[in-house]
Amino acid sequence: MTGGKAETFTQKLPVYIHRVRIKAGTFLMGDDAGNSNEKPVHSVTLAKDFYMGKYQVTRAQYAAFLNAVGVAGVTIDNLARHNVSGYGEQNLFTVNQWGWTPRYNTETNQWEASGDQPMIYVTWFGAKAYADWIGGSLPTEAQWEYACRAGTTTAYSFGDNESLLGGYAWYTVTSTGIDGPSPVGNKKPNPWGLYDMHGNVNEWCSDWLGDYGSGPDTDPTGAVSGRARVLRGGYWGNNARYCRSAYRYSAGPDGAFYSVGFRVVVVP
Repeated sequence: MTGGKAETFTQKLPVYIHRVRIKAGTFLMGDDAGNSNEKPVHSVTLAKDFYMGKYQVTRAQYAAFLNAVGVAGVTIDNLARHNVSGYGEQNLFTVNQWGWTPRYNTETNQWEASGDQPMIYVTWFGAKAYADWIGGSLPTEAQWEYACRAGTTTAYSFGDNESLLGGYAWYTVTSTGIDGPSPVGNKKPNPWGLYDMHGNVNEWCSDWLGDYGSGPDTDPTGAVSGRARVLRGGYWGNNARYCRSAYRYSAGPDGAFYSVGFRVVVVP
């Protein structure tokens, strides 16, 4: 199994992206001691290198996307909509009253956001639209778990001792008194240099949720159809069990939640 190397991917993309190059390799996906949808553990090969965002996409980065593609302004508690490649016009995100998302300034006719908190209240369609804009994609579930594990077979990328999780993740213990996500990159990275893979916000993956097969697989992309898209990583209000590398969750692609954000991948 190979590792990750931190690089910055700027060429041919409209924004500056911190990324880590993840080398192709084979790993054991799932957890036989976990929930039923995490079983069975099976061998997965990712045949190509890919770049993964070092951080979760922030609300300021998302505001830049909204302005660049001309998403129409909407008021607080309403859904911003725009065309998403392959899906037509879709809901992108809900404008949050507490400032956790970009807001539209009617004086400047611009979406505005500041700070390094991850973008939340974003639908799967909204995450995909951003990934399309930068020339990338949402990670497959296999890419996500491979990158999160970073060469490990333990519950977390740092081992099995959940008492150490607070050094790597914003979750229910470290987020006491906080009513939302924390700025990205303020905890320790995993062994391959990726931040907030455990906790802070759940992350959309490209796959429909489906059962695992028992045999080896190469470059899996999930079920061919379904009602829910995969979420990974846990969020600031979860306990430690929900922040494990293998933990799987899901939601309908049109859902916009305070606990859900995303990061992107780019294939070189």
